[in-house]
Amino acid sequence: MCTKGAAFYDSYVEEIIEIVHDCARKEFEVIWAEHARTGTARYILTDVVSDKINEVNLACQDSELLGKPEVRRAIMARAIPKRLQEQIGLDTIISRLPEDYIRATLGYWVASQYVYRHGIQGNEFTFFEFMQEVSQ
Repeated sequence: MCTKGAAFYDSYVEEIIEIVHDCARKEFEVIWAEHARTGTARYILTDVVSDKINEVNLACQDSELLGKPEVRRAIMARAIPKRLQEQIGLDTIISRLPEDYIRATLGYWVASQYVYRHGIQGNEFTFFEFMQEVSQ
């Protein structure tokens, strides 16, 4: 692999590792806070958080919200690793991805980040505020 390609690959892998660590930390914080609030066992809360993310993900994918080009682009800019965007360009990435993959990416990113921020008790108004923020 050429030096330039190796440098990109190394930085891309580092960014992915950072993303995974960040998500793991956020999920831990949600579980920890819910345990403190409710006393529910953490192993049970792991499933509850996962179920909540899946529920919001499916609702997002079924909604018309993710069909709006400006919303899609704003969220994809947050969901796709920056190194990849710098290398290929966000518009090129989006144009090359199948629609099902785009909807899955959008739905999962919105759902996970929303639940990590607002926990399992988030409501429609907090979701509205969250979407106002991330779609800009």
